[in-house]
Amino acid sequence: MNEASPPIDGAPVEVNVRDLDGTRFVTVSGEVDLSVADTLAEALSGQRVFVDMTGVTFIDSTGTSALLIALEKSESLILRRSAPVDRLLDLAGVSHLFPAPED
Repeated sequence: MNEASPPIDGAPVEVNVRDLDGTRFVTVSGEVDLSVADTLAEALSGQRVFVDMTGVTFIDSTGTSALLIALEKSESLILRRSAPVDRLLDLAGVSHLFPAPED
């Protein structure tokens, strides 16, 4: 599944998914908001999920909600995050639920 939502205020969003050996790899870039919440939630479905959000420039509560639901439903979820993602998770008080992956 490779999806790109239409640009909103000039900020396209890309959600790319690749499944490999039982792990779902999701790369997200651009602005994550209500317009891509359903696409993101679908992309994050899987038992083992690795999410790269280092290209995310904005995220709102719908993106955070999608991450929390995916964390609850998966066996493991590893999240690489950009500064905006990190900031919102800190503000929401849930940053500790998404430890930084080991390189």
